[in-house]
Amino acid sequence: MGPKGRLSFRFATDEDSRVVFSWRNDETAVRNSQSSSPVSWEVHKVWFGGAVRSRRCLLLIAELKTIASGETQKVGVVRFDLLAELYAEISINVNPAFRAQGFGRRLVEASSAISKQHFPKLQSLRATIMDYNAPSQRVFSACGFELVSASPSGDLWEKNL
Repeated sequence: MGPKGRLSFRFATDEDSRVVFSWRNDETAVRNSQSSSPVSWEVHKVWFGGAVRSRRCLLLIAELKTIASGETQKVGVVRFDLLAELYAEISINVNPAFRAQGFGRRLVEASSAISKQHFPKLQSLRATIMDYNAPSQRVFSACGFELVSASPSGDLWEKNL
């Protein structure tokens, strides 16, 4: 298990673009992404700016204030894309320095409640996970998501809120 501390979320800002870009292009993130190739800075910058300003996207930065040092570190990013008034797609990316320490589950569980506050009509969350991404499958399954359908472009997992 990772460092102990208080996990909190805040809305992403333009200042977070660089760090999210580096996490997105990390080898593991690229391998498990639906696009499976790195993204250029120019493409990311346009996408990130749009996501931060969109009313249909909730982009959150997870931060951990560690008990031992009192230091605050960025643990990951969680994105909710409102696809219809009743459901949204969730996507997470854990900072490579914090992977395999239980933070994926903490990010999904804690941010799900925030998504419901942000999008009050939300009834379910969906996640698209590649069939070979066992760590994400375990995280989402542990958070109550169930496999709905399988596809070469990613398996659809869903959870009712």
